[in-house]
Amino acid sequence: MAFRVLKLMFFTRKNSCKYVAAIGTVPGPNFNYYPLLNTMQTLIVFFKKYWIRICFFAISLVLCYFLWIFVIAWSWSSGVKQHRDITAALKDSLRVEEVTNSFKAGYEQSNPTLHYECRDSGQVHDYSGNWDFDNDGKTDSLLFIGNGGAHLYFHLRIVLSTDHKVNDLPFFLDFPQLGNIKDLENDTAAAAHFPQFVVHDFDGDGTDDIFLDYDPFFSTVPGKWKITSRRIVLTYKQGIILTRDYRK
Repeated sequence: MAFRVLKLMFFTRKNSCKYVAAIGTVPGPNFNYYPLLNTMQTLIVFFKKYWIRICFFAISLVLCYFLWIFVIAWSWSSGVKQHRDITAALKDSLRVEEVTNSFKAGYEQSNPTLHYECRDSGQVHDYSGNWDFDNDGKTDSLLFIGNGGAHLYFHLRIVLSTDHKVNDLPFFLDFPQLGNIKDLENDTAAAAHFPQFVVHDFDGDGTDDIFLDYDPFFSTVPGKWKITSRRIVLTYKQGIILTRDYRK
């Protein structure tokens, strides 16, 4: 019955009025249908008369809602971006440039084929994979390990490919940059900078040797090595390291 009432009311005002008059005579519980039906009829008539305005108003509300959501989202994203920009600017203003002892930039220009790595914030200079010190046909590992002091000093570490034994040698220098034999041979006592580390075949036996200009104040050298100079040459013979003073 309710469906029939709505059907008639949606189609014509005249039919709805007739049905209202008819429904009032239907026997049933003591319930007055007239106020309810009149209210429904009034709403339907109002909707039929102003449906365009109502639809426009509803659409406007929906659009305003989504516009409000968009404004809130845009404001939030803009605030987040601004916060990130301010944080980045503060970090840049407070950033302390990392101090590095790496020689990589120089080697890329002067010796691009050299295998070199500086790691642990400049505490390790790794020259592994460049030279064969024991003449076994395989390159060995050579590193300079920092002592962690305010003024870094580095001791020499050699690992041969034959036995993989770590040899930490008590020769400390503060500038383990690879020099070349030309600079070493042309150096004089008055030179401003003397190479502290050079790899070259000094005795002409076809095997690479290591030249070091170490700091005697930070190095404790065993007396059995009979070194009288701070400038020495290290050579491997049958897996045994030999030391001698450097002579031009």
